[in-house]
Amino acid sequence: MPAIVATPVHHPDRLGSAPIERPAGVGVVIPTLAQATRASLLETAIASVLGQSGVTVELTVAVNGPNPDPKIVARLRADPAIRLVERREAGLPGALHAGWLANEAPYFGTLDDDDYLLPGALATRVAALEEGNRQVVVTNGFREESLGRPLHVTQMAVVRADPLRALFARNWLLPGSWLARRQYLSDGLFRRMPPYLECTWLAVNFALEPSLALLDEPTVVWRTTTAGSISKSSAYTLGQFTAIRRILSLDLPPDVAALWRQRLRAACRYRAAFHWGRNEGLLAAFWFVRSKLGRKTVSSPTESSA
Repeated sequence: MPAIVATPVHHPDRLGSAPIERPAGVGVVIPTLAQATRASLLETAIASVLGQSGVTVELTVAVNGPNPDPKIVARLRADPAIRLVERREAGLPGALHAGWLANEAPYFGTLDDDDYLLPGALATRVAALEEGNRQVVVTNGFREESLGRPLHVTQMAVVRADPLRALFARNWLLPGSWLARRQYLSDGLFRRMPPYLECTWLAVNFALEPSLALLDEPTVVWRTTTAGSISKSSAYTLGQFTAIRRILSLDLPPDVAALWRQRLRAACRYRAAFHWGRNEGLLAAFWFVRSKLGRKTVSSPTESSA
């Protein structure tokens, strides 16, 4: 079992008494659209956070979107163990940002509403942060698939050796697999987060942090078969162009930036094929030409909706 990191607490009515230790405070945000079809999954996610041992959990559920299920909202509002944040605008970056602002715990992490933490997950991460005075820790996890539950990263040593370039083989960051010191997380990390490839955005930022800790121990289960997931939509794939441009705005090594520009051109080719299949010849031609421009950029009248 991981060591429990304790925070000294002084009682003002006990002058001269020794401090009483309590487990470290960990803030977790669960963003959700609060839809009835995912109510049971959300309950599992909540229970997995509130059931963590060795830490003091501050759970925030960020309901975002114009049409949440009123029964779910009422249930969340009535639970004293949950801080509820409500946003009418849908979007993961905004929900995470609102949850981060609402939480003041010294450690901070997130969890998707259809995933769940394994027992001892948060204490394991806090211990890793404290052990080497790290700013952020990412652990392994399981992918819950229709035919089994395989480990997500099979060669963590390869990822540790070069996390930034290992991302081009596979994103090693699962939703809900990380924890960071609150003081490390900047306001811009969530405000500048693109509306798609959110985990990739976080992974690139974390990989640029020299003190990043990567643990092979799985602490989260990521469900890959949840119906209605945004990551399975065409909008998600089309939005990768804007997301990659945001990633390219980071201070990347030249060779890494070149690899991301290759991904950017591939995203342009996908958009060209998408519009061609919809008989939108002008838009298809625009994106095909853009895929050939390399570092050059051309503004599109529809780019803001990408």
